[in-house]
Amino acid sequence: ETWDLKHQDVPRDESQLFGTGGKIYNEHTIDLAGRGDVIVVSHKLQNVIRWIDGKGNTTSEAKVTAPRGVATTPSGDVLVISEAQVLEVKSDGTRRTVVTGLTEPLRLTVDTQANDLLIVEGAPSERIKRFSSDGKLIHAYGREGGRKDGIYDGTDFRGVTSIVADGSGGFFVSEPFGAPRRVAHLRNPKGRDGGTQIDGGDDGVISLTAAEFASNFTEVSYSNGAFGNPPPPK
Repeated sequence: ETWDLKHQDVPRDESQLFGTGGKIYNEHTIDLAGRGDVIVVSHKLQNVIRWIDGKGNTTSEAKVTAPRGVATTPSGDVLVISEAQVLEVKSDGTRRTVVTGLTEPLRLTVDTQANDLLIVEGAPSERIKRFSSDGKLIHAYGREGGRKDGIYDGTDFRGVTSIVADGSGGFFVSEPFGAPRRVAHLRNPKGRDGGTQIDGGDDGVISLTAAEFASNFTEVSYSNGAFGNPPPPK
């Protein structure tokens, strides 16, 4: 079963969605999260979030300024990025501020093990920040300004478009634009306020060394279940 999550104010004509004459409708203008049979969708361009039931019907809407990432807590609360802050929003429109002072926040997820928030900050920060449920900064992962060209450091970030907690203190991120394009699992063996460690042992998680990256941008090691862009055809 599939549902159309397009907002009613967004035209179906793709030239209006992506064309130079229309509003840009990209990966950061809509997000969704779900728990049970309820889905919550954020629409940045329309300044609204919607609650959708198990049949695809909109059951409620709330006005939120420029909402981006959205997440749900185990208790069913909805957390949404709005400009430089994270809000907790109820379906009746009531809200409270959870986190403030963020730099270009894009996406967020809930670490249910620690009841923390993990928030993706875009440029110029390019970091993942961990906050407690009462909004206190616990740790910032990655180098300020993001992964640089040159020696590859898998614990830095560049162009993260999505994040999901792994339930064990770590998280998965996707970076589809900046080289090397990757889906990475960063474990957190030192606890919620410690550093991350890149995990190259899980199937479907990219793993590459600096030497592999430097030798050929389109080839990576396929050992340990890792994958990457396949080599160009002969």
